Amino acid sequence: MSARSLAISLSARPVTAAADSFKVPVHRRDRRSGPLPAACRLEALRAAGFNTLLLPSGAVFLDLAVDPDATAAVGVRAEAPSPAEAIRRMFGKTCLLPLARGMDAERLICSLLVAPGSLAVMNRRSAATRDNVEAFGGSILEFLGPGSQDPAADLPFKGNLDEARLERFLVGPGGKRVAFVRMEASAELLGGQPFSLANLRAVSRAARSRGIPLVLDAGRLAENALIARRREPGCEGLSPAELFRAMADLVDIAYLPSRESSLPGGGAILASDPALFTGPRAIAASPADFPASNEGSEPDLEPLAADLRASLDEAAGVRSHDSIGGLAGRLLAAGIPVVLPAGAFGLHLDAKDFLPGLRPADHPAGALAAAFYLVSGIRGRERGGLSAGRVRGAETPSDMELLRLSLPRRASTLPELRYAEDRLEWLHANRGLVGGLRVAEESAAGSRHSGRLEVAGDWPERLAAAFRADFGDGW
Repeated sequence: MSARSLAISLSARPVTAAADSFKVPVHRRDRRSGPLPAACRLEALRAAGFNTLLLPSGAVFLDLAVDPDATAAVGVRAEAPSPAEAIRRMFGKTCLLPLARGMDAERLICSLLVAPGSLAVMNRRSAATRDNVEAFGGSILEFLGPGSQDPAADLPFKGNLDEARLERFLVGPGGKRVAFVRMEASAELLGGQPFSLANLRAVSRAARSRGIPLVLDAGRLAENALIARRREPGCEGLSPAELFRAMADLVDIAYLPSRESSLPGGGAILASDPALFTGPRAIAASPADFPASNEGSEPDLEPLAADLRASLDEAAGVRSHDSIGGLAGRLLAAGIPVVLPAGAFGLHLDAKDFLPGLRPADHPAGALAAAFYLVSGIRGRERGGLSAGRVRGAETPSDMELLRLSLPRRASTLPELRYAEDRLEWLHANRGLVGGLRVAEESAAGSRHSGRLEVAGDWPERLAAAFRADFGDGW
């Protein structure tokens, strides 16, 4: 099927009741009108400074840049136990601190544990994690396992922390400087890659035996548990909720951050030791440090509890993971580089391999996000140098450059994904036309999520011209 006929089918093909029950809950323009023409998309990109996150929603046909899962949980009110008690039971933690802004959770933990000169050891950091640790004078060490940063390596647990390296470090002179060890479930900047239960046990043993807190970013723990249940020997007999709890039992502090549009009720910090809550609870009440956290009434935990319950739906989780894996397999068969194996969050494209002519300083993932929007109207999420952050004014190449296309836990049978496949195939065949990006304007905090970019040369115009030559001016 041609791309043009696929585009037409978006408004012509009826959606069955079965398909509609697993409808992708993404933001989209009116399906009857289809995507904006390429010329309009190019103008929208220029106005957004070639940062696809700044595109207005009306210019986006399918928004696969954000995590849409939480939208399915909104409005679903549960009976007893209370939302707070339900979350405590899921994690097996007695203490819970609700937060109006989940993004504050990690910084609150760092304010309690990090001191000037201390170290935080982890499997993978984000730009926000680095900023939070450095804000209190600490530094980060990443102890990734072999092959974790190779998108083509089909390894089951790329999110594992190198436990042997951790042991060697902790027995050395640097071990006394470690403030905490952090594990991120379904590590996003690795392509949604999970850690194994066995690895978490080893890390927990190494940290706890030395009195070092083990902290878990549990925002995607359910997805991590579902994948581990399918890949790790000995886990197949556990239910998703049991495996979730087994992983949570191995950590001292777990937190639920809110990323993008997920976790609509904000976030939370959980622990078993009430003493660990003295710092976060005191600082959370300080409007000078966290002006939007816990102001006014207690944050509503029901959307967060509903999201967690939905995330442990095994049938939906399996369908979603199979959908991601199937899409990855089809693209790989077409020669399009994807991260293997399929992880959580969605499909991850390897932008370095997709655009081999670009240097790391050209921000391949950002360029691929802009180019893909230009030829499809679909917004994906850059997960490379722009997401990883940098020291203001200094370029720090990212070891991985990925474009994420978020897919929900509920598998989709709608034609939009085939449309996305078709446009990716066309773009890959014309990838030689795509050039790089450079930072033109940063936000005040040094983040480029809300900054503006500029193109190197006239490659967007040439790409749009090639697209119109194949598809006509109406697409």
